[in-house]
Amino acid sequence: MIDPSISSSDRIDRGSRRAADGRGGAERGAAGIVVLPGALLAALGWLYVLRGLGWFAIGPRVCDALPLLQLAGFDVQPLGRVVVAWLAAGMVAGVALAWMPRLWRGVLAGLVAIVALSMASQASFALTRNLRFGDVIWSRRPGAGPLLEAVLFALGAVLPGRLPRGWAARVGRRAATGVTRAAPRRCP
Repeated sequence: MIDPSISSSDRIDRGSRRAADGRGGAERGAAGIVVLPGALLAALGWLYVLRGLGWFAIGPRVCDALPLLQLAGFDVQPLGRVVVAWLAAGMVAGVALAWMPRLWRGVLAGLVAIVALSMASQASFALTRNLRFGDVIWSRRPGAGPLLEAVLFALGAVLPGRLPRGWAARVGRRAATGVTRAAPRRCP
């Protein structure tokens, strides 16, 4: 029911504030579709870089951590390297998705990660052994790598805190007015 004491301009103003605050949903959903796969690819990239540098080579070996290197036999990586790469990528995703409650952020990140990483593991296994993907997907159990990486990614996504209420509106208002900070004074 519409409150007659609130003018129509106030109702419109509240609606525009809600949209500027980022509560519209469409932009956030699109951001999640882009951010999560991007962060997963970043984690794999960081794992490759750390492997090339030889950093964080501590702890037990994690099977199937780099599925694309199965043919060469380098898919097994040290736990320290896996933890650093996947926690960092999860934290990047968590910052980008900070508008979500922590629990939902972790659940979403974990589900997307386990599905994508398990599929990548199965596809790499089929490719390296010249098998049909349909034959491999349900008959082979991936190594511990995809599960551990998904858990670390979800944990990393939960670590960043939630943005304060109204943060997006303040940033949007500054961007709309073109005022981001005070102009520096110039000495004569």
